[in-house]
Order: sequence, then C-alpha cells, then structure tokens
Amino acid sequence: MNALVEALVLPDGRLSGLLNEEDAGRYLDLAPGTLRNWRCRRRGPSFVQAGRRICYRIEDLQAWAEERLVDGRGR
Repeated sequence: MNALVEALVLPDGRLSGLLNEEDAGRYLDLAPGTLRNWRCRRRGPSFVQAGRRICYRIEDLQAWAEERLVDGRGR
C-alpha cells in the first residue's frame, strides 16, 4: 500500500477519506483528465462536489473498480 492510502486506513481495516482528482487518478491509474471527461459525460466513479471542488471517496473508487472486475477464467 502506498503512503497516500495508508494514512486513510480506519481501525477496522476499511479505507475511508476523500481524494482530489489527481490523487483519485493515481489511485485508479488513470489520468485526471480521464476522470474529468467521465464526469462531464456522467460516467466513471461517483464524486463529491462542494462548490468548484471535486473529490472522490475511496469507498466509491473501490466499488467502481469492483463492478468492473472481469474473471479471466471465462466464468
């Protein structure tokens, strides 16, 4: 786990917290511009908007990635 995520581990082991667009992109290994484009098209992970500020909850990033998990064994 990288330092960004370690700081957000809850006592019960779950991850929590808000990431800005750049950090969310790093977390998903995507360019921040990709997240920006997806937001405009209402695609991609859920996000939090507070005024002009855009943040992503780690829980939402994890859920979004899990929904796209492909079983490579063809099952």
